[in-house]
Amino acid sequence: METQQLRKILQLEIKRGYDDGAVMKGLDSFLETWLKKQIKTAPDPGIKAIISRAKPTGLFYGTLDIEQRQEFVNRALRWLDEMDGVQKKTTVREPEKIQVHSSPVLTPSKTKKALKPAAGVDKDSLDKPITKSRGVGDSLLNKFSRLGVNTVRDLFYYFPRRHLDYSQIIPISSLRPGDEQTIIANIWETRVVRLGTMKCTEAVVGDESGNIRVIWFNQPYLVKTFHTNEKIVLSGRVNRFKGWNQMESPEWEFLKEGDLIHTGRLVPIYPLTSGLYQRQVRRFVKGALDKWLFLTEDFIPPGILRTCKLPALPEAILQFHYPENLKVKNTSRERLAFDELFLLQLGVVKQKRNWQESQPGNAMTVKKDILERFLTSLPFELTRAQNRVLQDILGDIQKGKPMSRLLQGEVGS
Repeated sequence: METQQLRKILQLEIKRGYDDGAVMKGLDSFLETWLKKQIKTAPDPGIKAIISRAKPTGLFYGTLDIEQRQEFVNRALRWLDEMDGVQKKTTVREPEKIQVHSSPVLTPSKTKKALKPAAGVDKDSLDKPITKSRGVGDSLLNKFSRLGVNTVRDLFYYFPRRHLDYSQIIPISSLRPGDEQTIIANIWETRVVRLGTMKCTEAVVGDESGNIRVIWFNQPYLVKTFHTNEKIVLSGRVNRFKGWNQMESPEWEFLKEGDLIHTGRLVPIYPLTSGLYQRQVRRFVKGALDKWLFLTEDFIPPGILRTCKLPALPEAILQFHYPENLKVKNTSRERLAFDELFLLQLGVVKQKRNWQESQPGNAMTVKKDILERFLTSLPFELTRAQNRVLQDILGDIQKGKPMSRLLQGEVGS
C-alpha cells in the first residue's frame, strides 16, 4: 500500500498550520480519492478489508476547527503507522536497495565534461551525417537538411536564436502570475481530463511551501510518464484559474535525469521547421556536444585569444548553446562573432593576394628631389600620420605588384 504520499501531505498540512491547503481542493477530496485507490490496489485481502472499514462515509476535515484538525491529522498518522505495521507482517517484501543521493545541482554541465573524449569516436566524426547521433534517422535528417544541418559540425553551429531564463528556482508559494518561473516539486497525483474536445494531462505537484495545478493541453500520454512522489522540475508561465495558480504546458524534466536541458537553466530556443520540436532538437544537440565537441580544433592562435580575452572555440560553442549564465553567453557570442570577422578578413586578404599575383604591376622610381621641392613649397608641414601614409604609398609604387589602397581622411576619402 502507498502510504508515503499521504504521510507527506499530512506532514505538510502540519507545517501549514492546518489551513487545509496542503493539496488543491482540500484534504477531504484527496483522502476520498486516495482511499478508493488503496482499496483497488491493496496487495493483501486482509489489508483491503481494513482499508474498507476505515473508509469514512463522509469526510469533513474542511469544516473542523484548528484543534479538531490537529487531532484528525494525528489520528490519521497513527493509522498509517498501524497500516505499515500490518503490511510488514502480512506481506513479503524485497529488501530495499540503499541509494545515496547528493544534493540536486541545477547548474549546466561544465565544459570539461563535454570536452572529455568518448569511446569509439574518431577524428572524422564531425563531418559525418547527423544520423551518427542516437535517434536521428533518415526522416529527421531530411528535416534538419531543410535548415542546412547535415553533419555533426553543422549541428554544433546550429545556434539558438534566443534563451529562456529558467535558472531561478523559487518556492511554489512565491510564484507570480504572468511570469516565466521554475519550481522543483513532488508529483502528488495525475489524471487525464477533457477540456472541450481535447484530452489533457492534469497534475497536482507540491513542495514544502504549497501546491499548484499543472496542465498539459492535448498530451494525455504524459499520464503514463509521471508517477507519484517523483521529483520534477517545471519551467513555464504561471496563470490564475478559479482563484488558484496553475502552470499551463510547462517544460519539464525529472530531477534524477542529471544535467538539465529543458528547465532550471538558460534554455535554448532553436529555429525549427515542420516536424521538428524544441525538446527533440535540444536533446540531439546536447548529445552531439557531449560526444564529439572535444574533436573541435581551435584555428585562432592562443596568443590572439589571450590578447582579445576570448574563450577557446569548443568552450564558446558549448556555452552559446547551454550557457552557465548570461555573462558567459555574451562572451561566447563575442568569440563566435570574432571568428566570422576574422575569417572574412582572411578571405579578403587572400583575394587581394591572388589578384596581385595574377596581374603584375609596373614598379616606379621615386624622384626624391622633386618630392622634397613639392613638400617644402606647401604652406604647412605634414603631420606624423601623413608622413607615415606617404611612405607607405611610396613603398608600394616601387614594388612590382599592383597597389590597392584607400586613403581615408577626416573629411573624406
